[in-house]
Amino acid sequence: GASAGVGRPMGDKGAQLAIAAAEHANSGRKWQQSMALWNTDNQEWQYTDHKQFANAARQAFKRVTGQALDNPRTTEKQL
Repeated sequence: GASAGVGRPMGDKGAQLAIAAAEHANSGRKWQQSMALWNTDNQEWQYTDHKQFANAARQAFKRVTGQALDNPRTTEKQL
């Protein structure tokens, strides 16, 4: 079938998470740092576990773009 979640409407939180994921991928920050920034900007949707935040952000990014979120540092190491 189709990719999970693709084509379903996304709420504000999902859209914001997708943006946060894209910003994280281009920032060079650790997920803990990106989560702290997220929590400051999104008081109503705070995370306490950076792994849960990273997973949610990656899933949101994939729903919006249809692409997996690549870590640029990982990609560079593979070249």
